[in-house]
Amino acid sequence: MPAKRRTLRAALFCIIGLLIAPVTAKAQVSIEVQDTVADPGETNVILNVHMTNEVDVCGVQFDLLYPVQWVIPGLATAGSQATNAGWTVASSLVAGGARILAFSFTNSPIVAGTCSDSSYLDETSCTGASETWTASPGGAVAGIAVTIFSNAPAGDYLVEASHVVISDCQGNGLPRSVTNGVLMITGTGDDDDSSGDDEDTNPSDEDNPTPEEDN
Repeated sequence: MPAKRRTLRAALFCIIGLLIAPVTAKAQVSIEVQDTVADPGETNVILNVHMTNEVDVCGVQFDLLYPVQWVIPGLATAGSQATNAGWTVASSLVAGGARILAFSFTNSPIVAGTCSDSSYLDETSCTGASETWTASPGGAVAGIAVTIFSNAPAGDYLVEASHVVISDCQGNGLPRSVTNGVLMITGTGDDDDSSGDDEDTNPSDEDNPTPEEDN
């Protein structure tokens, strides 16, 4: 089978797995929307989603909902975890925000951690007296770049990860917990007051004295 066809087939299986993956009880993956501070008119503001995983993860999908009345969406961004794992990140617009999909064409995982003996790939097998398991500290997995409207009022706006689906490398759904974040817009933004400054347009008689009459 040609390499390109195998790659597309792997991606299709990953996407199908994300859509149909069942989810069981105890959370093994934590998803957290990071708080973000931005000014009115600011561009390339990244709304990031952080992931901490106790098991290997091969696919992530979520709807990132933000204040669309004050935000212009841009392109999806790959976080450090997705970049290090060689993942692809894509997005499409949905009501109230964007749907973000992050996955690997080669089924490469974001690992849960590493063993001091690299021949062991999971914590269960990394149990020898001379072996040490180091859990992954987690990090940004994906997000979206946005522009803040120049007239956006100051305030705290909810940024929510909704319809979150996490898949392992066999296409099984993983239980997860979700923590939402806040977009904090500072300042007051531009106003629509075009009345001009307070310059006196009616100069006083003192500035323009009445000429004296000739006798």
